[in-house]
Amino acid sequence: MLNYLSRYIKDLSSKVIHLRKLTHQNIEWKWTDVENCEFENVKECVASAPTLKYFNVNEPVIKLRLKEITPRSRKSYLLLFSRA
Repeated sequence: MLNYLSRYIKDLSSKVIHLRKLTHQNIEWKWTDVENCEFENVKECVASAPTLKYFNVNEPVIKLRLKEITPRSRKSYLLLFSRA
C-alpha cells in the first residue's frame, strides 16, 4: 500500500531510510525508537489529507483513461483518473 501511495507523499524515501534498512540482507533486524518514530510519521502522512480523502463526485474529473494490464496471462483493466 505504501508503494502505491508514495506518489502522493512528498519525500517519502527520505522519511523511511531506517525502515528500508531493515529489509536489507545481512543486516541485524532491530526495532528501536528511530524506526518507531519513522513508522509513526509515515502512518500520519498516509492517514492525513491530501493523501487520503473521500471521493467527491461534485468535483470535475480532468483526465479519465482506461489502462490495460496483463499480469500473468489474465487481462485486467485499471481505471485511472486525476483532477485539479
